[in-house]
Amino acid sequence: MNMQSIEVASKIYELLCDEKSKEVFRAKFDFIINKDEVKLFDWSLNQNEKIDCPELDLYEITGGRYSYIIFGAGQEGMKSKRVLEATNRKIAAWCDNNRILWGTEIDGIKVISPGELVNHYRDATVLISIRRHILPVYQQLLMMGFPRENIFIPKNGFLLGFMGKQYFDMFEPKNEEIFVDAGCWDGATSKEFVSWCEGKYERIYAFEPDASCWLSCENTFQAEKIDHVQFIKKGTWKETTTLYFEGIGRGSSKVYASAVSPYRVSVTSIDDVLDGEKVTFIKLDVEGSELETLIGAEKSIRKYKPRLAVSVYHKPEDLWVLAEYIISLDLDYKLYMRHYTTCNYETVLYAL
Repeated sequence: MNMQSIEVASKIYELLCDEKSKEVFRAKFDFIINKDEVKLFDWSLNQNEKIDCPELDLYEITGGRYSYIIFGAGQEGMKSKRVLEATNRKIAAWCDNNRILWGTEIDGIKVISPGELVNHYRDATVLISIRRHILPVYQQLLMMGFPRENIFIPKNGFLLGFMGKQYFDMFEPKNEEIFVDAGCWDGATSKEFVSWCEGKYERIYAFEPDASCWLSCENTFQAEKIDHVQFIKKGTWKETTTLYFEGIGRGSSKVYASAVSPYRVSVTSIDDVLDGEKVTFIKLDVEGSELETLIGAEKSIRKYKPRLAVSVYHKPEDLWVLAEYIISLDLDYKLYMRHYTTCNYETVLYAL
């Protein structure tokens, strides 16, 4: 990190409008410098009284077992243990391939062998929580005869705790909101928006470049009876063009200006889509294209000064560069920052 970046970061820190925002900035800046995942995890877990784990909630609603065995007694397993405890879930045991650990206890919880797991804990859920070799462990359990339906693999490879109401806990809705959902993935954020404003909105502009997500978005809109949606099947950028694309269908698809992928995707600017029409609220979670998207929304921002909720965790410098750009517009925005998970993901800059 060069001196200029440090100076800009310091400037943005001083401009943040409450102490909680500054606490978030300090924790994230420390993570950028030191890459200490455990320290960030400890801080994020301790900053809120209420922790949720939506993917486990969904698993249990659809018939999952409520007693958990954590496969992997290392760092990732310890994180999962703390998330399970914070969400009041029962941990029956650890399981690990390391023979040295069998029969011991870690944090008061016994460590069992895979053999004991299969023989005596078939009614529990095995939560695979290891940084690497997830697939071999999954295959190992299946080959040993453990029930497939009782194996849970977190979608990010590790268990995440969530706190707060991301994008929607910093201000109250207005009448006739006009919402830009840039990076709408499966439509869940648009669904949350409709709930937040109690259905009192005028229009939603939903942007998503990944074709493998389009059906999920459309299903969400249909199932939730979300109308007045303009679904733009493109990425967001500073202009309308074609870029390179890395799509994985899990909310982490990215567009690139350079040829890092053989695949291409259409992108557009928010200004080009709105074409001078009003907007009241812009949410950006576009996997590293936030700055280009802001540049491509500058006319709309200058004209209407919508409230902004911008993800600032995809690139280290986003923590201060995106705020610097917003301040450069000289629109008297007030800046706030909040963090919503037990890892580096989901830090949001609010400009109000």
